Amino acid sequence: MTNLINEQEFTDIYIEVLKEEFPTIKIQSSAPLEVSSFIPDNEKEIKHFLDNCYNEYLTHPNELNEILTRYIQPLYAMYKHEEKPIIEQIFPMIKDKEYIRQVEKVMPNGGKLQMKYVPYNSELFVFYGIDRGSSIQSLQDDDFEALDITDEELHEIALDNLANTLEVQAQQDEHLIFLVADDNYEASLILLTDIWTKENFPVEGEIVIGIPARNVLAVCGSEDTEGMAELQNIIDEVYKSSNHIISDKMFVFRNGKFEVL
Repeated sequence: MTNLINEQEFTDIYIEVLKEEFPTIKIQSSAPLEVSSFIPDNEKEIKHFLDNCYNEYLTHPNELNEILTRYIQPLYAMYKHEEKPIIEQIFPMIKDKEYIRQVEKVMPNGGKLQMKYVPYNSELFVFYGIDRGSSIQSLQDDDFEALDITDEELHEIALDNLANTLEVQAQQDEHLIFLVADDNYEASLILLTDIWTKENFPVEGEIVIGIPARNVLAVCGSEDTEGMAELQNIIDEVYKSSNHIISDKMFVFRNGKFEVL
């Protein structure tokens, strides 16, 4: 059984992660689960209320690192002004509605979500990542403006990079097919519409997938009863235990894209 850390210990860990990610900012804490940070350029104070973050940790204590990473992600737009991203660094990333809700909830001072994204279906969204090799950061609105391209061009660039960069392998057992790439963009392969044919995936019935995490994409046939049960078990297990989770739902390929089954 995991030994839970208390509110002060959680706050201390959060501060240490902030210091590691943003070494130039000033950080203060007046009480457990309350942190203030100051932007170096103008000393503007940003308050961090960690109640929701801590409560999520209490619910999923084995996901501390993933929770902290997600809550700190919105701060990159304010604290880290990296060099202008180059076109070849941009890749699509799949997220779900819950991710957006969580990020909006933790934006400091009730700020607006500043990441570039578009809807994919009723459950999923396409975000755009800047892959710098050692880390992947979400493309912010100001990054997009600096690129001086349209929304459509951004999407096409990201898909081209995905299609032309990854080496994808298919691993198959009795009922399921797993697509394996680089451990970051497996779920993003749903965007490569041309690959989703019955010739490539000769399953029983319609093509059904699970993407419980960004590095897991499992394929089954809708009429394969045993396979569908196995797929559901994999989705449940990965969604509960992995980092970078996406969705606990199944999706079926219809009319050129995946929709919630």
